[in-house]
Amino acid sequence: MNCPSKEVMQDFIDGELPEAENQKIAEHIRSCDTCKTELQEILSLHNTINQVVSEDECPSYDLLESYANTGANEKIGKIKEHINLCSRCRSYVWAFQATEEELADWQRQEELTYSKFKAKDLGYNTAKETLKKLLPAKIDLLEKGWEPILSFVLNLKEDVLENWPSFDQKTQLVGVLGFAETHDPQTDAASVIITTTLYVSQLVSDGKIKPHQEDIEAAISEVAIKLGAGKELSKRLIETVPPIILKFS
Repeated sequence: MNCPSKEVMQDFIDGELPEAENQKIAEHIRSCDTCKTELQEILSLHNTINQVVSEDECPSYDLLESYANTGANEKIGKIKEHINLCSRCRSYVWAFQATEEELADWQRQEELTYSKFKAKDLGYNTAKETLKKLLPAKIDLLEKGWEPILSFVLNLKEDVLENWPSFDQKTQLVGVLGFAETHDPQTDAASVIITTTLYVSQLVSDGKIKPHQEDIEAAISEVAIKLGAGKELSKRLIETVPPIILKFS
C-alpha cells in the first residue's frame, strides 16, 4: 500500500480507524522507514504536549469562570497558556462566555452529532453481524465499502422508495457502489445485505419505523427487493436482520 497521509497516521495513533485498516497500516509501517520516522515524530510530539499539560494542572472551576467573565486574575497568563493546550478547560471558558442562544445551538448540534453516530454505529454493527451469519467470506467488503455505501444510503434517504432506481441483472447495486467490475454473485449479495441492513437501521435510528420485529421485517422486505435481492436472499434477510437490529438498538 502507499504511505498513509498525516491525517490517516494521526487517526491510526488515536485508534479511530477500522480494525482492518489499522492492521494494514501497522504492517506497512513495519516495512517502511519513512513511516516509522513519521510515527516516532508524532508520538514524540504527543508525549511533549501530555507532559506540559500534566505539569500544568487544570485551574479550578471557579478560577476558569473568573477568567472567562472578567479576565482579571493574577494567574491570567498561566490560565491563557493552559487553555491553549487543554480542550476541556477551553470548552469551560467558552461555555461561561456563551449566550443562552449559543448554548442551545451547541446542545442541538451535540444531540444531532450523537444521533448520527448512533445511527452509523447501529448500521455498521448490524451489517457486520448479518454478513457473519449469511456471507462471512465477504465481510471484508464492509470495511472496503463502508464510506461509499453510507454515502449512497444517506442519498437514498432523501428520496421516497417509489422513486429509487430499480436494481436488477442489468443495473446492479454492486456497480453503483464500485465493488467490482465483473459479475460476482457473492459480491452482489453482500452489496444488497450491507445496504439493506444499513438503510433499515437508519430508519430505526431516525424513528421512521418502530423497533418492533414486524415493522423491521416489512421494511427489509420492501427495501431488499428494491435493491435487487432475489426471493431467497430477501427471505434470509427477513429472518436474520430484525433480531440483530433489536439487539444493537
